[in-house]
Formats: sequence, structure tokens, C-alpha cells
Amino acid sequence: MQQSSPLRSPSIDVISIQSQVVYGSVGNGIAYRALLKKGLEALQVPSVLFGCPPYYGKPHGGVISGEWFGGFLDDLIARGVMKRTRAVIVGYLGDVMQCHILANWLQRVRSLNPQIKIYIDPVMGDYGEGIYVDERIVNCYRS
Repeated sequence: MQQSSPLRSPSIDVISIQSQVVYGSVGNGIAYRALLKKGLEALQVPSVLFGCPPYYGKPHGGVISGEWFGGFLDDLIARGVMKRTRAVIVGYLGDVMQCHILANWLQRVRSLNPQIKIYIDPVMGDYGEGIYVDERIVNCYRS
């Protein structure tokens, strides 16, 4: 891992942690645009990367590995970003490992920045479809 830059990291309003698609308006794709439109500085952390949302058919792509996902989050702490971030938004998570990594990371972030707001929209299912994520993710949120 590289040394932290002596440059001061910019203040970020929101970190958006959720799905990312190349084509379509879901997850980070829609959240990021909405945040920018409101004049907020935002960063995106993908939990999955797909060519398109699954309702278009089986997409290419997949879950961001735990190593990468945790690394993305750790980099935000290492660069001092989380000390000045106002909020974290959490949406769709790709697997239960991400849920555990995220829970640990949020505890560390809360200790660095007690004023930070954390908004969790646990994207796990839909009317008619029911739960479409691994049941272990549901249980992780419950604990």
C-alpha cells in the first residue's frame, strides 16, 4: 500500500456504496447523478459491477471481491477522507462478506467521525419477487 499523500484530501459530502452498472439507472449510477445535481461532492464505491441491471437479462460482471471492496473502503480512511465526510449511503451489497466488511468499516468510520450520518437502504428484494439476495445478507443486516 502506498504512503498517504501530504496533500489534504477534499471534503466529501457523501460516500455512496452500492451497485454499479455500465448501462442503466440503478445504484450508484442514479444516486451519484442525483447527488451531483444537488450540488454535493460524492464518491462511489461499487459492491458489484454489471453491464446492465438483471431485469434486462443475465448481465456480464459480478461481485467486487472482498479484498477489493475492503481495500476501497480502507483507502478512504487511509487518505483521511472519512474524517470530513458528512454521510454514507449504503444500497445493494453483492455478498455476505461485503456486509461484514462494511459493518466493521462503519464502526471504524464512526470512531473517526462521530457526527457522520449513515443511511442504509438494504436493497434485498421487491414486491412480487420477494427476497432476491442471499439469506445470509438478510441475517447480517438483522445482526
